[in-house]
Amino acid sequence: MPSDSLAKMLVSMVLDSDTEFITDQHQNTCCVVENGFIAYQIKSKFVKRYLSQMFWNNTGKVLRADSLNTAITTLEGIALSSQEDQQIYNRIAKVDDEIFYDIGDNKNIIKITKDGWEITQSSPVLFRRFAHQKKQVLPENGGDLSDLDEFINVRGEDQDLLLKTYLPTTFFEDIARPILLLHGSQGSGKSTTLARIRDLIDPSCIPLLAPQNKEEELIRQADHNYCFFVDNVSHLNWQTSDALCRFVTGSAFSKRALYTNDDDILYFFKRVVGMNGIDQVATRADLLDRSLIIELERINSSQRKRDSELNKAFALKKPKIFGALLDTVSAVLAFKDEVEISELPRLADYYHCAVTASIYFGHDQEHFQNVFLSNIKKQHETAFEASTVAQCILVFMEDKKEWKSSPSELYDKLNQLAINLSLTKGFPDGSNWLWKYIARDEQTLRAYKILVYKDKENGSRVIGIENLAFKQEDGIDSKTQENITSLKAYTDAKLISSNQVKFIA
Repeated sequence: MPSDSLAKMLVSMVLDSDTEFITDQHQNTCCVVENGFIAYQIKSKFVKRYLSQMFWNNTGKVLRADSLNTAITTLEGIALSSQEDQQIYNRIAKVDDEIFYDIGDNKNIIKITKDGWEITQSSPVLFRRFAHQKKQVLPENGGDLSDLDEFINVRGEDQDLLLKTYLPTTFFEDIARPILLLHGSQGSGKSTTLARIRDLIDPSCIPLLAPQNKEEELIRQADHNYCFFVDNVSHLNWQTSDALCRFVTGSAFSKRALYTNDDDILYFFKRVVGMNGIDQVATRADLLDRSLIIELERINSSQRKRDSELNKAFALKKPKIFGALLDTVSAVLAFKDEVEISELPRLADYYHCAVTASIYFGHDQEHFQNVFLSNIKKQHETAFEASTVAQCILVFMEDKKEWKSSPSELYDKLNQLAINLSLTKGFPDGSNWLWKYIARDEQTLRAYKILVYKDKENGSRVIGIENLAFKQEDGIDSKTQENITSLKAYTDAKLISSNQVKFIA
């Protein structure tokens, strides 16, 4: 029988079955088999195998590859003619005030509402799957998130609160959440802690990913992993740093489908992003501004346990820990609209959910605010320590209330200061790069009461700097008393040695 006839026969079989053909939010052609809730791309290996098996079951014959490909092309056209695109989710979906979680066993979905959570066998939304994803355990009632403490090694109660309030926000897939940055000395359990967190949110046979420098590979990994967790990061180039920022806030990405045509493959997603390393590898201000910095303590040899022992204990307690996490997510859904916050920081939706979770855990709003402010302070300190431009500007403006000049003049002043203070590493190569570096550190400088801006005077570009902490002869400006503490913290931190920076109290 001609291949076209076999392809036509297969298409008729498929259309007579319960298979549904759709396009997703990126115009990818997909199908849903047997009234399920998993959507598969029509060109995927799964669909090819499914169609081949259907043909064999109906005819007892093996389908040739050319007939299969012809049928798939026809089915793609049918999918493209569907009425409207459907949103397809990876692991977690949020629709209005309901959250749906794909267990991964093709039978069960967890539905989370303001009234609690339940395991159900139907879903109003579609999910997709990737080969690395593992089944999640079925949750159980009666657990407590504090049971997780046995398996992680966070330093201090404040850090523990930041982590515990972060966990439920990862189930709000439609909001931007901070990058989870775990750091600590060797033997502090960084990789194990990050893997445990991933196991509660999005279990995978590859829980932690290897660092990648190519943006295309980063995008592919992030598309396939709801939790984009990277292990043992020692360096971040600016392209990777920018990509991680976009994974957090949600951006569109594209790549060429084939080198033989101009078709694009489109991606759009927000991801739960995390990484670990011995050093704090995130140094760019824009990345740190989107980060939650968690420090881990080194585990004493007397307290260290075998991995097999910990894994067995975690497996036994995980259903109830997971259930307790779902309880927290439900509580956030129920009460977040009742929590009023006068001032919201960046990633406001995350912060609102985290504050609600903190109240659910028994802390007042002010307590969480103070803990979170300590994280913001750590962000600024880390960014400041990594920026030679920010350090030079703070020293340069120590005895000035305001400065305004051309970029080239300011560059010459700062460059000479960088040479004198041995801060040339990372300093821009020319004045044409200066404002880009300054703008990148604008929020960091603002934390030290230094305001920067660019303007035009007589048709020429100028850069302006204001020092709100400038000490005048008649005393300290009433608005800037707070900055004295910041400047002292700066000198005490010895980012530039105190004998080079003379602070006038």
